[in-house]
Order: sequence, then C-alpha cells, then structure tokens
Amino acid sequence: VDVTDRRQAEEARRKAELQLQQILTHASCLLWQARVVENAAGALEWVLFVPPSRLYRELFGSDPAEHSALMWSELNVPQLPDMNARATRAIRGGDPGYEQEFRAARTDGGWTWLHEQVSITRVAPAEWSLVGVITDITARRDAELALAEEKERLAVTLRAMNEGVVTTDTQGVIQYVNRAAAELMGWNETAVVGRPVNEVCVLRGGRLQEATAVPFARVTQENGLVELPTRTNLTARDGTLRQVEGCCLPIHAADSTLIGTVLVFRDVTEREHLEQELARAAKLESVGILAGGIAHDFNNILTVIMGNLTLAMLDAGELAKVQYYVRESERAALRARDLTQQLLTFAKGGDPIRSAVRLPEIIREVAEFALHGSRVRCEFDFPADLWPAVADKGQLGQVVQNLVINSMQAMPEGGVIRISARNVSPTGASQAPFAPGDYVHIAVADTGTGIRAEHLEKIFDPYFTTKQQGSGLGLATVYSIVKKHHGDIEVESELGRGTTFHIWLPASRAVQLDLPAGPPEAGTPLKGRVLLMDDEQTIRDTAGFLLRRLGFEVEVAVDGAETVDKYQAARGAGQPYDLVVMDLTVPGGMGGQEAVARLRQIDPEVKAIVSSGYSSDPVLANYRQYGFRGVVAKPYQLEDLIRVLRDVMAPRPGPG
Repeated sequence: VDVTDRRQAEEARRKAELQLQQILTHASCLLWQARVVENAAGALEWVLFVPPSRLYRELFGSDPAEHSALMWSELNVPQLPDMNARATRAIRGGDPGYEQEFRAARTDGGWTWLHEQVSITRVAPAEWSLVGVITDITARRDAELALAEEKERLAVTLRAMNEGVVTTDTQGVIQYVNRAAAELMGWNETAVVGRPVNEVCVLRGGRLQEATAVPFARVTQENGLVELPTRTNLTARDGTLRQVEGCCLPIHAADSTLIGTVLVFRDVTEREHLEQELARAAKLESVGILAGGIAHDFNNILTVIMGNLTLAMLDAGELAKVQYYVRESERAALRARDLTQQLLTFAKGGDPIRSAVRLPEIIREVAEFALHGSRVRCEFDFPADLWPAVADKGQLGQVVQNLVINSMQAMPEGGVIRISARNVSPTGASQAPFAPGDYVHIAVADTGTGIRAEHLEKIFDPYFTTKQQGSGLGLATVYSIVKKHHGDIEVESELGRGTTFHIWLPASRAVQLDLPAGPPEAGTPLKGRVLLMDDEQTIRDTAGFLLRRLGFEVEVAVDGAETVDKYQAARGAGQPYDLVVMDLTVPGGMGGQEAVARLRQIDPEVKAIVSSGYSSDPVLANYRQYGFRGVVAKPYQLEDLIRVLRDVMAPRPGPG
C-alpha cells in the first residue's frame, strides 16, 4: 500500500508540533487548555493540559508532567480563591472569556506578576473548552509601581511647596493646581480644574499696574520660559492683593510634543514690604545723620542767641518791658532747643541724660504747646507732693508731646485730654512689670475713637499706624524712650470710649531740686580761672562774656590740643585753671573726650565740664566714666550753667 501521503502528513504534523514546542519552550508565556464538564451534582470538573514552556520552568522549576495541571495553590498564589470564583462566574454566565492579573511565588523566593487571558467556547450543553495564555508582566508592573510612587512623591512635594503651581493645556485650561496656588488665588483646588487660567488667576503688573494675562499663549508660541512682569499683583477671589513673582514654562511629552504649560509663582508681599522697610530705614538713617549735624549747628547758634539774651537781661536792670520781651525771646529759644533735642533723639536714639526733673511744669508746657490752635483742651491733676522723676527733660517732653498729639488726632471733633500723675511704690510681690522702687505713674486719657483690640499689640511697632497721615514712629519713639529710662508703658482702650496710656518712670523722693527761679544776684559772683574750649568763635565770645559776667577770669582755646598746652603751661607758671569747659566735638581736631583723658594724665584732679550740641552723645549721658565732673548741653540757660558750675567747683568729699 502506498503510504507516502500519510507519511508526509505525519511528518508535517511532527514538524508543526516541534515548532509549537520550540515556540512554547522559548517564549515567555504559558499556554494551557482545559475541558470543563458539569456533572450530575452540578459541580464543574476540570481536565487541564499544560505543554512545557520556559515560563512554566521559571515558575515551577521543571517541565510539567504528562496530563498534569497547573500547580497553583494558595501558598504560591494568594488570589487563587478569587481566580477560581471568577472563572466559575464566567463559565456559568456564558461569557466569551475573562482576564485577570495575579502574582505567583517563584522557586527563588521572589514574586512574579502574571497576566492571564482566557477564552471560553461552549462545545455541549454541559461542556466547555477553555484556552488560557499567561504572560509575565513583572517588568511592566514594577514600572507602573515606580511610576505611581514617583507620582505620589511629586504630588506630596507639590502639596508641601509654598510656591503656587498651576498646569494648563495648550489652550490655557487648568489641569492641576497645588494647595499653595489655590490659597493664593482664593479658590478650591478641585473647583478650578477645567476653568480658563486667566479667569481664576487675575494679574496686574508693571509700574502702571495694567491688566496682565498669564503668558501661556506666549509660552506655547515661543516654546520657552516667560517671566511674569515686575511688581505683578495677584487679585484673589475675595479681592485680596498679593505681590507675586514667577514664570511660565512649556510642558513636553516624551516625543517632545508641546502638551501644555506650567505657571510657578510665589507670594513676595512680605519680602517686598521688608525690603521697603529696609530702604526706608536706610533713608531714615541718612536723614538722621543729616538731622544730627543740623541740630548740632543749630544748637551752637541757639547757644549764642541765648547767651546774648541772658546778657541783655542782666543789663536791662529796671527796664521791666525790655526784660519781659527778652525773657519771651529766651522762652522761644528754649522751645527751639527742645525741638532740636527731639530731632537728635530721633536721629541718634542716644541714652537719656537723666536728672531729677519736676513733672508738672514740663507736662503743662509741652501739652499746651502741642494743643495750640486745636479744638482739644487739656486738664491736669498733679498732687502737691509729686516726686521728681529721674528722666531726661528733653526726651520726656517728646514723650508727652507724642501722646498728646496721638490723643488729639483721635478726637477730630474736639474733646478733653486728662493728664494725671501719682506717686507709686510697687513691692516685689506686686504684679507690676518692673522692678520694685519709687515711680511716678503718669496717665494720659482721651475720649476719642479708641483702638481696635487686634491693633493694641502693634501700636508700639515701628511704622505701624491706623491713620491716614503719620509715619508710625510717634508711639515707637515713646516706647523706646520709656524703656531707656528703665520704666514701663501700657495702654488700655475701648472703641468709642477712648484710650488711656499709663507710664511709669523712676522717681527719687530724696532728691532736692535745685532750680533757681531767676538769674543770680549781681552781688554774689563766682570766682576762678576758667579755660573755655570751642571751635566756634561766636560761642567762645558769648560764653566768655557770660562767664566773665558771673565773675570768672576766662581764657579760650580752639581745640583740645591747644587746651592741653594752655592747661599744662598754666600749671607750670603757678597759675592753674580752676575749671575747664570743653566742647565735645571739634571737626578736624582734638575734641573734649580725648582732651580730658590727656588732662587727667597731667592733673588727675582736673575739674572739667563737657558741653555739646550733640546732646544724645553717650559721653553726655555717662560723662563721669569719661573723666568729666559735669555736663551742660547746648544751648543752656544761665540757671543750668550756674548749677553745674557750683556743683563742679564745690569741694569733693574725702575718702569714706
């Protein structure tokens, strides 16, 4: 019998089976076939055929035995119960197939993620044929997990950023915003997605603050970075303005196709405010230096004016009217002196020159002057036994003036300011915010509009003000001066009822005030030899005349070097000076501070008085530490000068 055709058919089948076996052996997949029959009890019985494959060997370590099934168990496939239930539902439900992903344990201890796709064919009323293909998706699964982790890290980073991030498509429609951007724009994070970016991100920029659109269109056209205009303001949904800076960049797909833009911006409102304050402080410092120089020169001029006025009063004799006019001129000059003192306090902020001062006279004069021409009047309440305050007279006047002006501005329709003072002596057990001791408590109360509760903690901050006009430095200066006097200040206020400032200043009940009511009598002149040093000719002339009128023998010097030479020469000639009065500052020459140090080397007992128009200089506040016996700030009254001269020339107590 000719069997050629049969042999050729068998050979072709053998080659086909060999090719299939080679494919399965080398392909990274696993095939299986199953015959499923529903028995009389209604249960499904499975008969599986699994040919050898590389994936099978990787999973189970060997080729499958003939007529063996897949060696799944819950130990190596935790999802096995769910997989069996899914297959049963698909078969009984008449589905054409199903697919699923699961993980299986490998023989090396690791896990392999698998994807199984199963097709179902019904071959009889109670019989089905299933074919499944299982592929290894571990690499894809790992990539997806890594991508998900990276996406989560990016999302957490964006949520934690203080910078606002907004992504759009190429048409400017928002795809994503982070928390910071939503807060800056005043929108909910999910509510803005799908909206045009210029609808929720309203910008105005440039010096003229013109309306500015988010530059996504320019970014898509130029395919590059675009910065926001300088001084860009973002208007939030509630109308709040914030100054922002940032840029807009393109977003590209993996194939470099432009798919959208990202806007990154940050709130720089506080930074800009700080930079403005620093610039303002630098300007104020420059103004302060200029003010200090002007005040110094002005004090020198006032010294000459007041000296000549004093000499005129001494010569006026019985001419009462002339004496009245001269005294009024002197009062105006003294007021100008106080103004320069305030200017110096603002310019330098130096330590106060403290002495025992009588408060009622100072407070009355300053308050009435500050209220001159206004619709506000002042009422005073001072006890007769009020202790003197240990304070700088000029700086204390500035405190009263600033508080009175603040109260006056709070009562634009007029009103009454009540200023009172009392003696207090808090003990260590009291709740007072300062050390135990003797203090004078000053209260300045008005009936103005009051201060909001949220503003009370800020009123002493520099530059903080709630007024249309004002620098915000008045109360900050008051606070600084009170603290430098080792005192304390508090404020209480109620809207619509007014504000009361409470000030505590150190007092000394034992100090006796030595304030002569007028110039000394002509019959009681002072005597001695005085060396007067000042770089200004007019001051040397005026102060020299004044000292000679008081009874002194006066010689003058231009600077510290000449003072030292003359002092040393006078000692060598047996005619020493009883007193040296020196200016503190000599432009281009030796000043009083260096000169007194040299004089103390020549004569440790030298009696030196320092005088300067820079009344906030620390040397004046601590003159004894620098070797001086007394201090008088320019311009000075005759009474002040006489008091200092008597104090310095009085015999010093011996040891003990």
